[in-house]
Amino acid sequence: MSARSASGGSNARLVVTLATHVLFFATGWFSARSSSSSSSSWFGGSGAGDCDCSASKQTAAISGGAVDVGGDEVSTALLEGIYRDSLAESKRAFTANGGVKDKVQISAGQGPKLRIWDYYGPFYNCASRERVGRIGDGGKWLCGVRTFMAKRKSRPCVVYSIGSKGEVSFEHGVVQKLKHCELHIFDPTLTPEQKEAVRAVRGAHFHDMGLGAKDGELKIEEGRRHLQSSLLWTQKTKKSYPVKTLTTIMAELGHEWVDVLKVDIEGGEWGVFGGLQKSMRSLPATQVQIELHFLDSIEDVRSFFAGMAAWSFRVFNVEPNYYGRTAENARRMVEYSFVQVDDTTGAITDGILHTA
Repeated sequence: MSARSASGGSNARLVVTLATHVLFFATGWFSARSSSSSSSSWFGGSGAGDCDCSASKQTAAISGGAVDVGGDEVSTALLEGIYRDSLAESKRAFTANGGVKDKVQISAGQGPKLRIWDYYGPFYNCASRERVGRIGDGGKWLCGVRTFMAKRKSRPCVVYSIGSKGEVSFEHGVVQKLKHCELHIFDPTLTPEQKEAVRAVRGAHFHDMGLGAKDGELKIEEGRRHLQSSLLWTQKTKKSYPVKTLTTIMAELGHEWVDVLKVDIEGGEWGVFGGLQKSMRSLPATQVQIELHFLDSIEDVRSFFAGMAAWSFRVFNVEPNYYGRTAENARRMVEYSFVQVDDTTGAITDGILHTA
């Protein structure tokens, strides 16, 4: 995959019809492009505040198609209206709370303490959402395991698992539930015992490298100074680790599309995705499962979600991490699951064919 194809030359998308596979509340997402904490900058783009959000006015947005919900047929246009109404309500709540004020507590407003995460909830509802891996820390929520991922045969299925610390229940789950998928595991921080656990995953390809904002070596102390925080949770098995960009990794492995991009890089995600969002017009992946580690920067959070929205990714699952030594984890570490959806058709983007 060339840098040009990753950054979006001419391409034709292969999509899976929304009516067949997905019940959703959403066809859009929050966009935060300004550094201001005003409500208008928080909900950028053509959000609920910029349109008539009633369902009747949205009929033309997505024509045709319906899903069955409890015996009732619900049109995609109605679901679009429900989403936009929900988005408008979130915007009103954000405005009423006066924006983001308390960076230390990750909260907004002077009344009930709302976490910043509350404004980025799972507004998109994947009807075929399914957990892969164990219940509790380690497992991830995926969309379409038994629907579009199982049925699509136009190209090989590819799963990247970046970061594990040797906890491989997700990877074993991929092998069990997505037998046809090619699985690649990346982690340069493992101990010898953890490497044995990773190599025990049947059929998986292990790569002793990590995901970085640029190709080269990541020095842990430099990473901490760059993040201006001591809260980089990477285990210190070496003084530095080899890392490569997603573009480089995919090119070297001969992949043009990743079906599942699972990322848990212990606080490094802000720099990595910040770089990706600046350099790539689109992200060549169907879905992203990522653990976010709050490093005391509201702007990092807002910029990350704005970039995901610009790539047409929507949240379909959110799960606080309760499994650390203290309750602090649930405030600082949150698992997010995104799926890429075509903003015009409302269909999940299931692949991309790059042309000259």
